[in-house]
Amino acid sequence: MQKTLETWFTDVIRNKWQGGIERHSYIFERSLVPGLNVCQLKEYKIQIGQYMNPAKSCQLLFSEEQVFLPRKNTFRIGFKSNFFEDVPLLDC
Repeated sequence: MQKTLETWFTDVIRNKWQGGIERHSYIFERSLVPGLNVCQLKEYKIQIGQYMNPAKSCQLLFSEEQVFLPRKNTFRIGFKSNFFEDVPLLDC
């Protein structure tokens, strides 16, 4: 069985003129089993910071970070939440 890690993120601009940003990162582990493709969320992270020089560079400096680690058996079957509305859909 082959396992890979994938990182997806979305950015929300908090202050357009000063380069303030809120980044939501999702780290998934994908298990490739013949005939089956399974994804599992390993880590969810919120980072708040700003671009060092928004006019010239893409370099970010984060001043705040929150990390959420899912525990086993914490989600019910049929779990529905607005949390997943902005997450890119994965073909799993």
